[in-house]
Amino acid sequence: MDIYTSTLESILNQKHTFQKSYKCLTVNRPISAKTIKKHIEILVSSINKIRALILAYEANFSQENKSQVQKIFTELIDKLKFVLDKFEISQDLPETYTTKVTVNLDGLSETSQSSEPSQSSDSDSDSTTGKMAQTVAQFLNNASKILPEFDGKAENLQSFIDAISLLELIKDSHEAVAVNLVKTKLKGTARNLITNETTLQQIISKLKASVKGESVEVLTAKILNIKQQGKAANAYTKEIEDLTKSLENAYITDGISPELSIKYSTQTAVKAMAKNCTSDRVKLIMEAGNFSDMNEAVSKFVASCTEASGQQNSILFYKRNNNYRRGSNYNNRGHYRGRGGYNNRRPNYNNNSNQQQYNQNRNSNKSNRGYNNANSSNRNVRLVASNSIPENDSQPLRQ
Repeated sequence: MDIYTSTLESILNQKHTFQKSYKCLTVNRPISAKTIKKHIEILVSSINKIRALILAYEANFSQENKSQVQKIFTELIDKLKFVLDKFEISQDLPETYTTKVTVNLDGLSETSQSSEPSQSSDSDSDSTTGKMAQTVAQFLNNASKILPEFDGKAENLQSFIDAISLLELIKDSHEAVAVNLVKTKLKGTARNLITNETTLQQIISKLKASVKGESVEVLTAKILNIKQQGKAANAYTKEIEDLTKSLENAYITDGISPELSIKYSTQTAVKAMAKNCTSDRVKLIMEAGNFSDMNEAVSKFVASCTEASGQQNSILFYKRNNNYRRGSNYNNRGHYRGRGGYNNRRPNYNNNSNQQQYNQNRNSNKSNRGYNNANSSNRNVRLVASNSIPENDSQPLRQ
């Protein structure tokens, strides 16, 4: 538990003691002077103990912490003023916790005092402001419009706490109702966190101590590891933006001001986009840019990607067109060869001569084939004749 949380618990304990005496002094019945004096002294003592706690540990408080404890102090001072006015005790009270609270009760009458309608009763008027006090139904109607549901996610915690702070400003004497209303707005794991808390400030402290998102270091590493690869620019930047918002909340949780949180988280996102985008040209643009917030960075990234993509498409179109021109109908030097090839399109001045020469060669080949056949027949005849001639002419021919 951090110093502020432990200090706030002690402050709320003193506030609880204050509330008990305050209710005793605001009941609608006569009160003795002795009882009045006793409870006013408790009121003053509780306020001074609270201011002592604040002064002892305020060096460790953030600006938001200081605003919260000042709000508590102011609320108790206002109630003390109401009590003093009610019993006609004249006393100047400090506006801030830097000054000690003192009340002179020497002039308090020893006789019984008749109490006016109390602020905490169900009366129709608010004695501190002179305005009509709101009923429970009116308070619930107003509070329901202010208070959203809370799902326990760290990125939604601050908005919910802001709503509770507004609720505290209008709760009047309906704090118990306000606490129960807050519980109905808690969903999931967040509902299990709130059990015995009886004030809105206790609920705020418990939620702050229990609902923790991922650390700055973890979220930074996640953002830097998101790569564009084949993702469109819009889809890629959407992933970056979601984690950047969580990183911004993590910085605020660590006590960094909202302005610096936006600056630091945007720097991380721009670094990731410059590192992990697919276009070298876009990388240079993002590295050279100076962006004040995520909207500006995302707009520049998407525009640069679109421009780079258009240039790439133009180059691819040129290459495709050039490759088509250098297809089968062009030779390696880009000269047109025609559908049947370059040589088939050249003028042919000897077609008739070639045809005549071809016919002559063909006839010649036929003649040669006939000559060869004749020679073959003659060889056969000679061969048969030589085998048929007898050795002696007087011998008859063989049959």
